[in-house]
Amino acid sequence: MDNLTRKVGSIESSLQQSSKELDTHEVTGRAEISKEIIGMRDALLQGNQRIEHVTDEVKSCLRSIENRPATEVDLKPQIAWLSTNIATILTDFQTAENKAQNAMTKTMSYANKVNDVSQDIAVQRRELGIAQEESQQLASRAEEQLHNSERLVGEAEEGVRQKTLEIANKTREAADLRARLPGLERSLKETRQNLLNAKEQAKKSKTKSILGFHKATAVVGIGLAPVTGGLSLLATGAGAGYGAGMAINYSDLKDLISSTESEISSLNTRIRNAENLVKSLTMEKSRLQSLISDLRASIRRQETAQISHRSQISKVNSVQSDITSLNSHANTTSSSVRALANELLQLKQALNECATALNHESTELHVEKSSVDMFLFRSMRHKRELAREKAAMLQASDALARVSGKIPALLPGSESQMKFLDLKSAPRSITVPIESQTFIPHIGART
Repeated sequence: MDNLTRKVGSIESSLQQSSKELDTHEVTGRAEISKEIIGMRDALLQGNQRIEHVTDEVKSCLRSIENRPATEVDLKPQIAWLSTNIATILTDFQTAENKAQNAMTKTMSYANKVNDVSQDIAVQRRELGIAQEESQQLASRAEEQLHNSERLVGEAEEGVRQKTLEIANKTREAADLRARLPGLERSLKETRQNLLNAKEQAKKSKTKSILGFHKATAVVGIGLAPVTGGLSLLATGAGAGYGAGMAINYSDLKDLISSTESEISSLNTRIRNAENLVKSLTMEKSRLQSLISDLRASIRRQETAQISHRSQISKVNSVQSDITSLNSHANTTSSSVRALANELLQLKQALNECATALNHESTELHVEKSSVDMFLFRSMRHKRELAREKAAMLQASDALARVSGKIPALLPGSESQMKFLDLKSAPRSITVPIESQTFIPHIGART
């Protein structure tokens, strides 16, 4: 149990550490990624403001030269200005692309850290599963031991009840037997006294018989002297009659005494047996009561252990809930980060496409003269050059407008995976200081 408690405590400590790490990574990761995303957004908004400024200037310029003679309009300074501004806008997009790349790098680092925490959580989940199984087994064994102890207590209590009943019966039996003993002892005493009385009476009777016989023989002794045979017969008859009567009385009394003594002896034996059995039953009852006391103490310990097991199981379940919650948080975060990384990749690709388009327009702005122009009249040549310059500026302006139309989709919004980042502190729009912007040059005459 102590080992299980230490194991669950270790798991809980590891989970707390994982939770702290996840929170730290979340705070740090979001802050770092948000910083790059905000930088990207600022660069895009700044580039978009430049685009709006440039397109407005180009439109104003093109409107101002409508219906003006070609000789009065030379757009080379304006094209150079446009090229410079497109390069600046391209720099803004390159900055935004770099910020997106940095955000991707930090997002992947964040994802890796979250995955590391997820792996730690998975390890703790396996360890907790083992601890949970062990806890359930301990609880089951404790429950079984408690039931066995309660069953043994019930059996012992039933034994005590039986012993108590038997003790009461045997005690009553011994009491009944002892109650009979005084009567038998009195009867024996009386019988013995009767025997003594009979013996005394017999002695007295014998003495009287002998004296009477002597007197009779003295009277007739001389006359009947020759006839001694008759006297002998008479004496013999008298002695025989007395002896037969005494023998019958002694025998009955002795038989009664012997029977009473035997009954008393048997009664004493039964009393001793009953008393010994009562002692044995009392000892057995005491042993059972001691066993009940020990079992009840064991039950109290088992109930305490059961409470501890239930508490441990509850704690394990609580930790399991924490693991599930933390794992869900980690999975959600990991999923959001992966989606953000994918969105940043698409964003970076879109920024690259915009930068490529701007770079292409910057290259196309270099208007070269045709070899045919030298053979044309000057007025015709000026018209052709102006037409090419106007077309180049219009094409660049349209390209800038298309790029500007894509920028809102590149900014983080409510439907974006970037919504889980803390972007509230960032300003909603960027205003580029006016001195950092230049205006399109005035139209000059073609030379």
